[in-house]
Amino acid sequence: MAIDPSDRTLRRRAKELFEAADAEVDDDSRGLLLFYAIECGLKALYMDLHKLARASAANAQAVPARSFGHRIDDLIAALRIPMHRIPSRPPHLQLRGGGSVHVSDLHEAWRYGEKIVVHADAVAWLRQVASFVREELR
Repeated sequence: MAIDPSDRTLRRRAKELFEAADAEVDDDSRGLLLFYAIECGLKALYMDLHKLARASAANAQAVPARSFGHRIDDLIAALRIPMHRIPSRPPHLQLRGGGSVHVSDLHEAWRYGEKIVVHADAVAWLRQVASFVREELR
C-alpha cells in the first residue's frame, strides 16, 4: 500500500519535523529533519495552490505532489517562489570521502551518515527555505 497523505497531513508533519529539527540533535539529524519538513511543507503548499486533496491527485494544471519525490528545488520552481524569498540552492556539495551530492539528495547523504564538507552552507540554505515554508504554512 502506498502512503497518500492529504495536504493537512503534510502540513501537520512539516510542523512536527520543524519542531524536532529545533531540538537538541546532531547536525546531520537536524539537516535531515529540516529537509523532510521542507519537503512536506512545500508539497502541502503545492497541493493547496492547485486544490489537490491527496498527494497522488492531479488536475489539468498540476501533476501529483508525489511526482516530485524528494526534489525540493523542483517544488520551489513549481510554486514559482521568487528568488528574493529563497536564495539559489547550492548546486553541488562535496562529500568528505570524495564526490559530490546534489541538494535534492542531501536527505540520502544524511540518512546514511555521509559527511558534507560545507555542511553549514547546506543547512543555512535549508534554514532559509524552512523560514519561508513556516511562514506560508501559518
